[in-house]
Amino acid sequence: MQKLESEVRLIVRIYNDCWSKNWGFLPLSNEDAMMIAAFLRMVADPQLVRFAFINDEAVALFGAFPDPYIPLRPRWRWYGDSDLVRLMRLFLQRRQIPIIRLMFFGVHPRFRKLGIDAVLYRQVKEYAMGKGYRWCETSLLLEDNHMIRSPSAFMGGRLYKTWRIYDLPLTR
Repeated sequence: MQKLESEVRLIVRIYNDCWSKNWGFLPLSNEDAMMIAAFLRMVADPQLVRFAFINDEAVALFGAFPDPYIPLRPRWRWYGDSDLVRLMRLFLQRRQIPIIRLMFFGVHPRFRKLGIDAVLYRQVKEYAMGKGYRWCETSLLLEDNHMIRSPSAFMGGRLYKTWRIYDLPLTR
């Protein structure tokens, strides 16, 4: 966490390199990434973010975070559930969130199919299980990205939701 800004810049570089060929890709700017990091810093567990290096070159990235939505989701209690109450709940529960969200995972195209992904998966899975995390949500996986979907299924992941984008002309 002491090197947050330089590591966020590294994340942005790897993210933009790894995802540039994905459908619908929009490059992430350092400024946008710093805003996201500022929010996630409250819940971040630094051991859930891993880099892989080959000859001092960062070639892969695995980034998961305790899911802040768990304490932030509305509960509709008798005392109300204002934004302030939800933020207090996030602050109080931020170290006991049992669900992590895999936000980004990528291996530079030149280094794919070398097993780097398996090493990162195993390291983070062992750490997460040892820390008591019970569930990992791997969100927003492209339907045709078998290089991420297959390992997810191999590790016990299951598809439970599909998002689709439809095109509808608005002219008569």
